[in-house]
Amino acid sequence: MKTYDIIIAVDPSGNWNKNEKGGTGICSLTKNNIYPPLFDNTVWAKDSSSKEEYYEKIWEGIEGYLCSEEKHNKNVLVIIENFRLESGKASTQSNQELQTSELIGRLESVLDSKGIDHVRQMNTIKSRWPKKLLIEEIEDLFDIKNYKPSSRHAVDAVRHAINGYLKMLPKEEGGFGTPFKELNEG
Repeated sequence: MKTYDIIIAVDPSGNWNKNEKGGTGICSLTKNNIYPPLFDNTVWAKDSSSKEEYYEKIWEGIEGYLCSEEKHNKNVLVIIENFRLESGKASTQSNQELQTSELIGRLESVLDSKGIDHVRQMNTIKSRWPKKLLIEEIEDLFDIKNYKPSSRHAVDAVRHAINGYLKMLPKEEGGFGTPFKELNEG
């Protein structure tokens, strides 16, 4: 089972054209004692003058957690929350651009070009990690007391990172011991 030194999780929102522009949460999780064990931030579309600038700031947010030497980025996993158009919301989103899907595609393209492992994770992870349970798990795993996320988008990214971390952690160490299938298929 492959393990990673750094897990970066992204809760993407490509909403650029809407009146209430989106925010993308990014989280870095590590137990290597080089970086802080848990760090999150949020990139807001409203702080950019164009969609391209917003997407670039998101990539810069991810890139800030990568190592300066490309060979070390082989031990980095990026988890991106997946986007699916749910049938109950399809009628309200008909004839609209699905900008979050576009953002995910752009991120995956850059990650592929740099040879960085990445997976998508369903948004149902959010309901598996209520805030109280998430805060308890962060304290147990990383000895961080009273974790306070920078935004609701950031806490969702943290949920994805914690779930991904526990998937790779062996059961005897308190994890799920169920690594991402798509990473093993090569």
